[in-house]
Amino acid sequence: MLKKITVHGFKSIERQTIELGALNVLIGANGSGKSNLLSALSFFRASVIGDLDALVKHLGGADRLLFHGKKTTKSCFFCCEQDSFSYEQTLVPVAGDCLAAVGESLSLLEPEGKRYIESWRMYHLHDTSATAAVKSTCNIDDNRYLREDAANLAAYLYWLKLRQPVEYRRIVSIIQLAIPYFEDFVLEPLRRNEQTIRLEWKQRNSDAYFDADSLSDGSLRFVGLTTLLNQPRWAMPGLIVIDEPELGLHPLAIRLLAEMLDVASEQTQILVATQSVTLLDHFPPGQIIVADHDGRGSTFRRLKADDYQVWLENFSVGELWEKNVFGGRP
Repeated sequence: MLKKITVHGFKSIERQTIELGALNVLIGANGSGKSNLLSALSFFRASVIGDLDALVKHLGGADRLLFHGKKTTKSCFFCCEQDSFSYEQTLVPVAGDCLAAVGESLSLLEPEGKRYIESWRMYHLHDTSATAAVKSTCNIDDNRYLREDAANLAAYLYWLKLRQPVEYRRIVSIIQLAIPYFEDFVLEPLRRNEQTIRLEWKQRNSDAYFDADSLSDGSLRFVGLTTLLNQPRWAMPGLIVIDEPELGLHPLAIRLLAEMLDVASEQTQILVATQSVTLLDHFPPGQIIVADHDGRGSTFRRLKADDYQVWLENFSVGELWEKNVFGGRP
């Protein structure tokens, strides 16, 4: 488990060190820097696995990535620390508006450390449009891990059903709690091409055909989140990052999501960014990191439970956030 991460000179983050626990709930107003912290983790992982150039180009070039631009910031620095290793890297702008590593240090267990960082997954399950990848067919063997946009959700569920039946039945049972009319998935290779599969399911007391298009946006996201958070322990990423998982979920589904996040954090480390007062109500202050912007850059502060005990006698955590008691106003 990561103990802390340090980011210097990246986007709105000038110099910040954030301590992490097993479950970390990141909150803050729009523009506070939440997304930039998540982006920093993606960026750090990409630099380790060799995808740096493509990501720099995708994010708009070095000048947009460095804090207040290349004229102000000459390099960016990333560091993550764990009990068994630490990894740090310095990147500087080079020709072509790109970034290149000029310093890299990995202490202890080098192969294991790199594999651990490579296992991080950053999930954005926002796209549920008609052309969303999760609604399309996918290769039946695309099941090594659940992709960040859940594009291979059908193939991954099919693998779970065949090889991990305990986890599969748990996933189905939880989905039934949030979607009472859901009975089970129909997971079989497509007859017209047996190397492909798509997400299909059965409704209670109906023999009609249902696929991903038949699920509401919130229901489809909930299916993806339930699969992600209930896969076998050994298949879990080393770090799961989820951006605004509450989108489109009704209050019961949000409560189930909070419970799944709590249980899954016993198996792996989780960082979730949210703007949901309802979701925040399910977590204690000590698990919450508040993002703020001081006019120059982003700051990140973990709450201390003892500071809010008197407040919590009369208000929920979400209500305190709404009242701006600890900053990061929603």
